[in-house]
Amino acid sequence: MRQQRIIGLTGGIGGGKSTVARIARIFGIPVFDADAAAKLLYFQYPALREEVAHAFGSDLFVGNELQRAVLASRIFETDGGKEKIAALIHPYLQKEFTAWCAAHASHSWVMKEAAILIESGNSEACTSIVQVVAPESLRIQRVMQRNGWSEKEIRLRMAAQMTDGQRTPHCDYTIVNDDRTAILPQFIAMWNAIAD
Repeated sequence: MRQQRIIGLTGGIGGGKSTVARIARIFGIPVFDADAAAKLLYFQYPALREEVAHAFGSDLFVGNELQRAVLASRIFETDGGKEKIAALIHPYLQKEFTAWCAAHASHSWVMKEAAILIESGNSEACTSIVQVVAPESLRIQRVMQRNGWSEKEIRLRMAAQMTDGQRTPHCDYTIVNDDRTAILPQFIAMWNAIAD
């Protein structure tokens, strides 16, 4: 049986990864949303809750409920906080992804959507890497509308991620999602190139 191949889908906050992921699903490609899966880990693994509470504060959890805004601010305020939280979450997330891939073993191609795919080192397991890019002003506008965050909060998160330019050398394809350029033809061209 042919080894399952992984398309890594990445891009900065507000870039439009979820739009491309929806197109992939229409094409019959299963998509693992790493960021959404990471949010569920705290409910699934008590050991992770303990590790995160130990690293960032015992008041982060009210029962099993994570105070996400508090954790986010502490990650940005703590020296090396971004790397610390990634190191704690990664083993659990990898376990979930491995199980998910096994559950989708009938598919020769799957997609892994992750904001920090390259920074985390997870891109190394991918056959191809696709980034979604958009102008910074548009990304800020989208996240403001979607999450209700201030521009300052959004820029803090942007600063914690690679820029599009830093990501580009690691990526095989770039899809522009600027609300002017049609995404579907770009996706089809990418898919035809890698699925050959």
